[in-house]
Amino acid sequence: MNVRISATLAMIIGLAVPMFQSSAIAEPTASSAMVIGKTTGSLSAVAKANLISKLKAAKLREKQERKSGPQNSARIAEYDKRIYTINVLITKIGDNEDVALSEVDQALSLAHTP
Repeated sequence: MNVRISATLAMIIGLAVPMFQSSAIAEPTASSAMVIGKTTGSLSAVAKANLISKLKAAKLREKQERKSGPQNSARIAEYDKRIYTINVLITKIGDNEDVALSEVDQALSLAHTP
């Protein structure tokens, strides 16, 4: 129950923080323009579908790993965080939003491999 409350509070705080940033911080810089160049927007529909299937497979592995090990709250919270991150990426890619490929690579590398 406490994990659920903590996760909810973290999401609320995480969503509220961007609202208070100044516009100077939100403007893209020259260094962030390089990262923007490698996004899912440059992928074909087939490549996006393959990427989503990889993310779904990683999410399934994370869920299985979460159930199979020791059930302490810190471990479960870490798995929940990874699963949430993967779900966000799946949703963004499915909605044709641009996602940096480095974010996808990071999420896939954090997910445990079989």
